[in-house]
Amino acid sequence: MQSKLLGATIGLAVILAGCTSIAGTRDKSSTFQRSVQLRDGDSIAVLPIQEDAGMPGLSSKIETALIVSLQSQFPWIVLLDAQTTVAQVASHELIGSYGQWRAGYEFTGMIDHASFDPISTAINAKYFLVVHSPHLAGEKMRASDTGYAGYINDANNRWRTDLQFAAELIDARSKQIAWKGDGHAEHIHSPKESNYLFFVVINDRNSEMPEYVDEMITAAAQGLARQIGAGQAIPSKGAPIGPATQAFPPQGPTRTVDLPPSGSRIRCPSLGAD
Repeated sequence: MQSKLLGATIGLAVILAGCTSIAGTRDKSSTFQRSVQLRDGDSIAVLPIQEDAGMPGLSSKIETALIVSLQSQFPWIVLLDAQTTVAQVASHELIGSYGQWRAGYEFTGMIDHASFDPISTAINAKYFLVVHSPHLAGEKMRASDTGYAGYINDANNRWRTDLQFAAELIDARSKQIAWKGDGHAEHIHSPKESNYLFFVVINDRNSEMPEYVDEMITAAAQGLARQIGAGQAIPSKGAPIGPATQAFPPQGPTRTVDLPPSGSRIRCPSLGAD
């Protein structure tokens, strides 16, 4: 009898713990096109990301996070940050040409050779990482979207914030897309702090976006770097990277969780159903 009671108690604790694991940040980055094969000494120039007037400073934070993440993922390559890239372009008096080329590429997705060639020569990198304007937005979640079937008012207070930026890695010599994908992080939070057997402890307020956006930037930048490097091994000097498996570095302090599939239900007996 005691063993059955103990088993039931453990099972209930597991169920309740599952109900509190929805909140947090997770990486949802993806790859749409892959053909890049990096070599030791290859160089990637991270191009400036257009700022959004409604989110000042977001683009520069993403640029910094991308440099850190790419350096961690590919310690054998040379990286040029956005400031260095702009300085190289400016030193060749190509700021106007760069702006014209970038605007045309953003609009058409096509590379104009006449405007691209002098910029490529000035920057002098094998690959250009073009990151498009980031999208950052939050939305209230329905209980059915979370897979959570606990106390309905608590489920209604959940919010999902998405940070997403599409990117391409352009081969400067062939002028072809070597990799295409996105950096994408999702953060879910709720005023619910923890569940107990007969009551729920509620925080005083929802967390504000600035409190968790930095960890989302880190997660999305690391996710993008891992997508570029998926299935690639550390090369020997001068050797191409083959389709081997690399143990990627950990995400760091970012908390990553797996959400239940959309529409699935997690029942919390102590809290009742919705």
